[in-house]
Amino acid sequence: MLSFRQRLYCPGTLARQAALWVCALSLLVAALVWALGRLWLIPAIETGERAAASAEALRMRDSYLEAASGMVRAQRDWTRWQQLADAANGVGLEHLLPYVSPARLADLGVDWVALFKPDASTVFTAELSGRQVIFDSQRLAGALRPDSEFGRHLYRLAASGDPYVISGIVRFPTGPYYISLAPVQGLHASGEPAGFLLWASRADRIVLRSQSTFLRNNTRVLSLTSRQLPDEVVAWRNAGRTTDAPLTLMRSYRVDSWIGVSDLDGRPALFLGQSLRRDQSQLASAQVNRLALIAVAAILLVGLAAVWVVQSRLGARLAALGGALRRLERPGQVEPLAIRADDELGEVVRAVNTLIGRKNAAEAGRVISEQRFEHLFEHLAHGLLLVEGGRVVQANPAAGEQFGDCLPGTALAGLFCDDDARAMAICARCAEPAGQQVSWRGQCRLLGRSGAFEAELTATRLPGADGGGLLLQVDDISEREANWHAVRQLAFHDALTGLVNRTLFLDRLEHRLAQDARAGGTFVLMYMDLDGFKAVNDHLGHAAGDRVLQVAAQRMAACLRDGDTLARLSGDEFALLLEGEPGHGRVVQIANRLLAELKAPIVLDGGPVRVSASIGVLLAQAAGMCAATALERADAAMYRAKHAGKAGIAFWDGTPLTA
Repeated sequence: MLSFRQRLYCPGTLARQAALWVCALSLLVAALVWALGRLWLIPAIETGERAAASAEALRMRDSYLEAASGMVRAQRDWTRWQQLADAANGVGLEHLLPYVSPARLADLGVDWVALFKPDASTVFTAELSGRQVIFDSQRLAGALRPDSEFGRHLYRLAASGDPYVISGIVRFPTGPYYISLAPVQGLHASGEPAGFLLWASRADRIVLRSQSTFLRNNTRVLSLTSRQLPDEVVAWRNAGRTTDAPLTLMRSYRVDSWIGVSDLDGRPALFLGQSLRRDQSQLASAQVNRLALIAVAAILLVGLAAVWVVQSRLGARLAALGGALRRLERPGQVEPLAIRADDELGEVVRAVNTLIGRKNAAEAGRVISEQRFEHLFEHLAHGLLLVEGGRVVQANPAAGEQFGDCLPGTALAGLFCDDDARAMAICARCAEPAGQQVSWRGQCRLLGRSGAFEAELTATRLPGADGGGLLLQVDDISEREANWHAVRQLAFHDALTGLVNRTLFLDRLEHRLAQDARAGGTFVLMYMDLDGFKAVNDHLGHAAGDRVLQVAAQRMAACLRDGDTLARLSGDEFALLLEGEPGHGRVVQIANRLLAELKAPIVLDGGPVRVSASIGVLLAQAAGMCAATALERADAAMYRAKHAGKAGIAFWDGTPLTA
């Protein structure tokens, strides 16, 4: 019966892995919760806060302009006073003084008032300074000049004659002001303006006077060049995007929003800013951290419970099963496991016993296969080389007869002939790593015990680590190649002269014509017949005639270049196909050289004999030409040379040339 310690026993590796996986899972879940909060929840809340701040900035600007428009509505009543119209014309100015008292201007929210004639000249100015009114202030004179920012709009309104109101922000030397410039109509609203009335209020005082109605208490109004502007707003201002959309700045505990207000010329004149608390994002951040800690604690508790279950329920059985499985590492036959269980572990044991039975059967089959391979390797008539790492590790007796008995340990590259390109290619292929092609065949020259010989190689990749090995089957085909070359020589060459015969010549001519036809080129074909050869045969015999043909073939072959094809067609008739596209002059030069070589006397046993040749030349386009037609035309040209007196040259165009 198992003791308590044995029932709670768990292999150290399994316990460490279980603890590692539990800790990793807890950290992963906590990181996932934290990442979801930080990367999705909090950014979503921040996006909402940023959108709310942007909307609040737009509402702030609309509220600011709405608060400023109250001054415009109050001014509209003044422009209908007849006293104001008379004062604009210089009559009864003293009647207006009670209406520009400090108390009255403070109630209207106006910092200074100006009245202008229809020609835009100043009637009077009144500036509220503390608890008194300063009339015709000198510091306002520069702001009312025609070349000033306000003066341009005033004189444009006076010149147009249209009764419309100009309201907006104007930058004066003393700061930005919200102004309302309206035409004075008096009681005659349909006539020409009697003058122009200007009300002006400092831009920041509009906020102070209207906070309870339109704007928040923390609304800030700063001029374009104020030193209190944050650095981000200064950079935003320098980028020239102050009127496109609000600027939101995310702080640790608040979000600041700024928006620009343009002057009458459409340029930014001042900035409106306010701050909102970030209560939602701060709460979400705290909740995310709390949820991450709760997730870590919960997963750790579940992990500890899982570790206890693994230790108490699987430890002892897994230890016994592990000991039994380690015995499977022994080579040869393996005894089945003796563990008896009816649960899932019993299923595992039965599956392992099935694998053991298959392993024992495979081991027996492997032994038989190795014995068969060794027997085949030793007794096969073909040379076999087993190569690993670029060296021969084993060779059968047939390979020892081909290369010698000291093959094991020899580098494979040393068995190939260096002057054979095929051998170098096959050697390089054998050195390549294992690829998709398991077997291939090639032919090259190898260095054997008795010297170089022609061999046919069959290479087969063997499975194994590091690319496995390579099995090479070597067959000596020197005798077969020699027989093949002899048969080919008899089939395509003249037995007497060794030149190409008619069959091979016609094949090469057809190939040349097809190639030149595709390229649109020309070709040169010469047809030659020996003059005086029949007399040699009749007087000195066929042996002397054969000797003349051999010498003539040798002399003509000595005049040719690489690539030219000289063939004996029949009897004393020869044909020559020139390589390339030589011109008319070059063809004549080659033909004259052939004639000169053939005119030299040939020394036989019966004494010297002389022969010559008649040469017919076909220089034509290859397109539409076949070999039989080309040979027929060159033959016809040769007969023209014979009829012209022999020992000469005639072209297919009928112009004979004498040597």
